[in-house]
Amino acid sequence: MKSQYSPPTYDWEQLMKMNRLKAGELIGKTEKEITPAPFIVNPFSPHINSSSIRFVCTSDTHKGLNTVPRGIPSGDVFIHAGDISQQSFVQEIDLFCDIVTHLNFTAKFLVKGNHDIAIHDQGYLELVGKQFGHNPIPSVNEELRKVKECITILDNEVVTFSGIRILGITDPDYRLDAVTYGPPFDSSTSNFGQVDILVSHVPPMGILDLDHRGVHAGQLALLYKVRTEWKPKVHIFGHMHSNYGTFFDGQTLFINASASMGLDNPKNPVIAFDYPIPSGI
Repeated sequence: MKSQYSPPTYDWEQLMKMNRLKAGELIGKTEKEITPAPFIVNPFSPHINSSSIRFVCTSDTHKGLNTVPRGIPSGDVFIHAGDISQQSFVQEIDLFCDIVTHLNFTAKFLVKGNHDIAIHDQGYLELVGKQFGHNPIPSVNEELRKVKECITILDNEVVTFSGIRILGITDPDYRLDAVTYGPPFDSSTSNFGQVDILVSHVPPMGILDLDHRGVHAGQLALLYKVRTEWKPKVHIFGHMHSNYGTFFDGQTLFINASASMGLDNPKNPVIAFDYPIPSGI
């Protein structure tokens, strides 16, 4: 079977030409942090405000969701921004599903990370499966079924919860040489309009995206969509383990919810925020 994934053909200059914007026009807005960040709350504090929804977020737990510091408190909506496993082996998927099934939330959402190869499509699994220790290459169908039974996967789609529009994006190409300069989002991500909350695995370029070398490794095409089309009030992501935290630029609250610092057990606790329910709901 021929993979649908091909080598990246877009670099920084081509993206800038396509978008008719200069890099400074996009990234310049991230240089000065505006505080205090809105919505953020202590995840272990009681949620007593009936006019808001408590979101509890994490990412990059790999095979250690059960070892997140202080655990995962209850809330209204649980969001995992990808990398629920390390190598996407059956026992890792089973452990994740067993834990998530018992979490106390009304809704649970997941976007797929680059390590979650067994729940991507078969083409991606065949492309990278051997690198992750899969030989022979399994079928995605069984593991994907398990995960869908315990959590809702947002795969380039919008869901509405209490009037709050939540967009989950599956990144177009996960290979290490394509995360930063990967192809722009295709037509499947072009008709969502403005949303309240965006969830992706990778960060946007220039925002909480430093890798272990101190290099900005976020995605430029994602930043363009955030700034010009989706304009979320909150953007949740992970992938860059070394840049855990929050950043508010006056328009969007950015949350890098990476639980892991490296590929070891999670060291960072969940991040929570209370998002106001839209009027009339």
